[in-house]
Amino acid sequence: MKVGVSILGIFVGGFSAALSRGASSVEAVRFGCATAGIAVTRRGTAPAMPKIEEIKALLQQRGAA
Repeated sequence: MKVGVSILGIFVGGFSAALSRGASSVEAVRFGCATAGIAVTRRGTAPAMPKIEEIKALLQQRGAA
C-alpha cells in the first residue's frame, strides 16, 4: 500500500499546484494525472517527481494542454 499512497500524494501535489496557478478543476485533474503518470515510470518518490516542463510536454503531446 505504500506505493499507492505515494502515487496519490504525487497526484494531489500536481493537482494542487495546478489549482494554485489558476487552472480549472478539469485542467488540474489532467495535470495531476500527468504528474503521477510520469512518476510511476521512475524509481523513488522525490526523485520520481517530474519537472513542470515534462508535465506540460506530456499534456501538449496528448492534446490536453
